[in-house]
Amino acid sequence: MRQWLDTHVHLLYPERLHYDWTAGLARSPHSFHLRDYLSEARSLGIGPALHMEADVREADIESETELIEELAQDPLGPMVGGHFVMPPESTDGKAFASFWSARPPTR
Repeated sequence: MRQWLDTHVHLLYPERLHYDWTAGLARSPHSFHLRDYLSEARSLGIGPALHMEADVREADIESETELIEELAQDPLGPMVGGHFVMPPESTDGKAFASFWSARPPTR
């Protein structure tokens, strides 16, 4: 079976992060953890994956990045990278650069 790369994985950890965009939904979204994703992806032949930020509160951006770093530490896991966020309206480029320079690639 061909193995596919999933370039757009959104994981939801509402017990750790805040997703304000869900406030207007008729029902709150449930969590969607890496193990939930894997149970669906593997049966479809999806192997490596890139995390796509899930629009957490600005105060949670660093925590979301740290969570995905945790998940990417598993050498047998699917996470090989990610799309992370710096709000375009942010003027604190030095803080952003400092945050990322302290993070060597996990793999």
